[in-house]
Amino acid sequence: MELRELESFIAIVESGSVSRAAASLGLSQPAVSKHLAHLEDELGVELLLRGRTRSVPTVEGEILLLRGRKILAELQGAADEIRQSGEALSGTVTVAAGSIPGEFILPPLLRRFHERHRGLAIVLEDLDSRRALEALVGRRVDVACLGEDRLPAGYVVRPFVVDELVLACGSGRPFSERASISLEAARDLPLLGRLDGSASQAIWEAALRRKGLVPPDPRLRFKGTGALLRALRGGSVFAVVSRWAVVGETIDFLPFDPPLTRPFFVAHGQSLSRAAQALVDDLLEAKEGFPCSDR
Repeated sequence: MELRELESFIAIVESGSVSRAAASLGLSQPAVSKHLAHLEDELGVELLLRGRTRSVPTVEGEILLLRGRKILAELQGAADEIRQSGEALSGTVTVAAGSIPGEFILPPLLRRFHERHRGLAIVLEDLDSRRALEALVGRRVDVACLGEDRLPAGYVVRPFVVDELVLACGSGRPFSERASISLEAARDLPLLGRLDGSASQAIWEAALRRKGLVPPDPRLRFKGTGALLRALRGGSVFAVVSRWAVVGETIDFLPFDPPLTRPFFVAHGQSLSRAAQALVDDLLEAKEGFPCSDR
């Protein structure tokens, strides 16, 4: 039994579903489901009763929940005492990120890091991909999370996580009979779009051009993914968005065939403060719960 598996089980019980647990832990749904399955296999019992709207613990699950909370509390207490006995991290670390990592991937990871380093100030600048890169190169931030690994000389770029673009729909369930959709079919739908500077928009349009297709010109565009999703809900329109953006949402979506994926990277200069280096190390360790690029 591993601590990550115990954390995932407790998060599922407390949130009521695998998707919400994954979002709160900053992990992927498959990773959380795998943690739960391994626990049940190891213990030889079912730990959860899966309902239509909420999962609740079985009798055996209640036992593990009670003991597990005590175990994690004791470990957290020990870790806090050890950290307090050493030199605490201090100062400010600034992070720039594109829309998807800035809105959907980094926030829970930064929260967890800050809970362990209360004396450290962390500032996340949620920008589009182009401006996040400009902020890093202009030395206005310490670290950046980008969908781009071609940086000027003197920067360190490390693989972080992999993103997949999907086609999302605002209302109804038009995709109930389909498992995927082609780029050609998606292109002809009424689409909302993102403004220039969005890496998601650029990747979608580049994929169409590689097939010899002219990208559509959405007449309604948004700067951020959050605004786009709010406009999408309840309308008979579609949008190409990151899968990260619809995890745990009630929005129906389809993957593309073939899949449309892109990696994200953590980038920084050659010299980092001790606090910034600790944050980078933590992010790269946390990616173990994500589908990662091996580049």
